Amino acid sequence: MSLIEQWREDTDKSMLKNFLSELKTEEINQSNLDRIVHDISKQVTEKIDCLECANCCKTSVTTFENSDISKASKYLGVSKKAFIRKYLILDPQNDTFITMNTPCPMLNEDNTCKIYSVRPKVCDSYPHTSRSMFKNRIHAHIENTEMCPITYHVVKALRDVQN
Repeated sequence: MSLIEQWREDTDKSMLKNFLSELKTEEINQSNLDRIVHDISKQVTEKIDCLECANCCKTSVTTFENSDISKASKYLGVSKKAFIRKYLILDPQNDTFITMNTPCPMLNEDNTCKIYSVRPKVCDSYPHTSRSMFKNRIHAHIENTEMCPITYHVVKALRDVQN
């Protein structure tokens, strides 16, 4: 069974969410935690083909910063205004632009991205398990265990290492 299938089969991810919630309250050396998580993330990422899943693109909106809009619109050969009008809405809570619906309008039928080489920063770093300050993103990782098999398996392996 593939890692993606294992993730899909686990319909109760509460143990991992509880582990992350507990981890948030523990006194842990952040740089050691980051080193461990980065090693695990690298191993897991090598075993999972995101094109097989693309759940992140199918189920969540994407944030576009101004620089992301500039790159994407230029790449697609349209004006920034036309790009915004066609694909984005203003998120008044964060004063940023987000895709107006899901799945992401940049997602092709074969799970590839229309703008992959210039994709937004948030997409490029997703699922954020390779970024520093893992502990500061625990809320996002809790949510991402439901959405992303990479996050799920990274957290599962981290729990095994910690126990």
